[in-house]
Amino acid sequence: MTVSQDAAHCSGCGATLSEAYCHPDPDRLPCPVCGATGRTFNVSIEEKMTLLETLDMLGVRAGMSKSKGWFIRSRTATVLQRNRGGAVARHERVLDREDDRYFEQVTVLETGEIVHVCDEPLSQHRGHGSDKPKQDR
Repeated sequence: MTVSQDAAHCSGCGATLSEAYCHPDPDRLPCPVCGATGRTFNVSIEEKMTLLETLDMLGVRAGMSKSKGWFIRSRTATVLQRNRGGAVARHERVLDREDDRYFEQVTVLETGEIVHVCDEPLSQHRGHGSDKPKQDR
């Protein structure tokens, strides 16, 4: 967050005033130009915000359940990369049963750096996510 304050101005004539003319009311000196004691202070606050959006898509055959009847799944999301100092990345993933394709790519938005790419037949995409072998504790 960035906070900045502009110089003080006389509310009567708009003259720029030094700090000596900006004390709280009973001690305030009148404007040397018009004699008014009202002051205008311009303060601005800037904040940077990044929206993290996600778009999921699922294609399911009519009359079938979501788990057995899906033929394509897709996700596009902007995500924080904790291991890269909080950089924001675009994560794209497509699982296509009809064309037997798994595609995944993670790209840092600010630099365009490709962090991860996986493009292989879906039937060979094993040992990831919930299919990972269980570790002994």
